[in-house]
Amino acid sequence: MNLDRVEIHLYRNCNLKCKMCDFKEYTDEIPSIEKMDKVMSQLKELNVKIVHFTGGEVLLYPNVEDLFRCVVEKGMKVHITTNALLLNNDMKRKAVAKYVSKLQISIDHYKCEMHNMLRGVDKTLENVLAGIKKLKEESPDVLLTMNTVVSKYNIDFIEEMLNLCKEYKFSVFNPIPIKGCEELTPSSEQIEKLLSNEEVLKNKAAEMNIEITAPSFHIFNVKQDKQAYNGILYKEGCKLLHNQMFINMTTGEVLPCPMTMYRNKANVLLGNIFENNISEIWNSARTQEVRDFFANTENKAGKACYDFCDPAFCYNQSMLKK
Repeated sequence: MNLDRVEIHLYRNCNLKCKMCDFKEYTDEIPSIEKMDKVMSQLKELNVKIVHFTGGEVLLYPNVEDLFRCVVEKGMKVHITTNALLLNNDMKRKAVAKYVSKLQISIDHYKCEMHNMLRGVDKTLENVLAGIKKLKEESPDVLLTMNTVVSKYNIDFIEEMLNLCKEYKFSVFNPIPIKGCEELTPSSEQIEKLLSNEEVLKNKAAEMNIEITAPSFHIFNVKQDKQAYNGILYKEGCKLLHNQMFINMTTGEVLPCPMTMYRNKANVLLGNIFENNISEIWNSARTQEVRDFFANTENKAGKACYDFCDPAFCYNQSMLKK
């Protein structure tokens, strides 16, 4: 099988303190540019098309322009997931404008005070929006996806989030179900209201030429509607491992996707880049075994993924080979 896209988790280091995130105050070792170049060379040999960097915060990488250049010079595209706070830094933003073709940017509210409260740092959204505006002026063709963790604070304001997408030229709105943070979970009443407005919101997004990644807003009703949730996620089996995989640079572990990074990964661990060549791992019997497991709809992949994976993620990831 062709490996089209690889997601690389650089480290957990971050410059925000988000209420819904486990990555707070970590100081993981930052992988050297020499180590990253070696990985990129192996990916080039596999004809990988897209390298997607995640963190922590990707733009904290000290030699970020060198990192992006090393990918592009090997004929691959750079995508990143970022909180975008450092886009207001001229040096970091120019590196993004020069080399990055797509950004997934985390924005959780259209009001600055609410986004900043959820992200744990003052003036965050103000700086993020200022940086996005400058980036679009410098790189008009860069693609933007807005990642929004849907909580009790923003579930009633999806229309306002779509308006923000339009204003700042996002082409995709990616609403993400919240997991493992009961204090931020929307109420049943809020979820029902969202479900009743689904058609209106999707029509509004279509008029704005904005794609909503969630195949159905029932994904936000997992506690009350597990059957619908399960049907959406595992209707055809998980196919992410057919053309993409995930590498954790802190540990070297190769996994099907980032959702498996801190869960029961023994069932789905493919190998380790510090021990084997990436090509050997991708073409191994072990990887095929895990691929077959996820493809079997009778398994529903529940033994490994059911409690924490979400359909919006799988749907969005499956579209990222574009």
